[in-house]
Amino acid sequence: MTKLKNTAVDKKKAMRDSEQRFRHIFEHSPAMAYLTDVDGVILDMNVAGARMLGYDSPEDLIGIKSSLHVYADSHDRELFREIIEQTGSVQDFETRFRRRDGTVIYVRITATIRKNKKGGVAGYEGFVIDVTDRKQAERALQDSEEKYRIVVENSLSAIFIHQGGLFRFVNHRFAEMLG
Repeated sequence: MTKLKNTAVDKKKAMRDSEQRFRHIFEHSPAMAYLTDVDGVILDMNVAGARMLGYDSPEDLIGIKSSLHVYADSHDRELFREIIEQTGSVQDFETRFRRRDGTVIYVRITATIRKNKKGGVAGYEGFVIDVTDRKQAERALQDSEEKYRIVVENSLSAIFIHQGGLFRFVNHRFAEMLG
């Protein structure tokens, strides 16, 4: 009987230790960590997530519906939900979030379904990272490449790239000059 009692005590201690480790990771992650119900109502979020969205504390977000107050486009939330319910998880789902002040940030979500005791979907949990800087750099590069392309294509001068004895690129003016 004592051995059974000790086993139950050991299991409870192991469960508490496990929950403490999870809570520590959740609270101290530099990425947003969150839990929502099936409808996207925020049940829990860490401090990093609140800061990412421009809030003072996670408590300011608990109970709000993410499709109305977090996603910049509610259709993205529906797409997220379709994917996660079909596959059980979402890896690197890119979307836009709206911060408290109305500014929009680009984010990448990795999440999974949370199951209830009956095996049904209870909600979702996951991590979100802000990829706004990367998206802005990509856009700046695209803009620069487009400007370069326009200049090269509309130049009155012949422009070419010659490498290894071959023409790798020629603009229209070059082709016109050589007939």
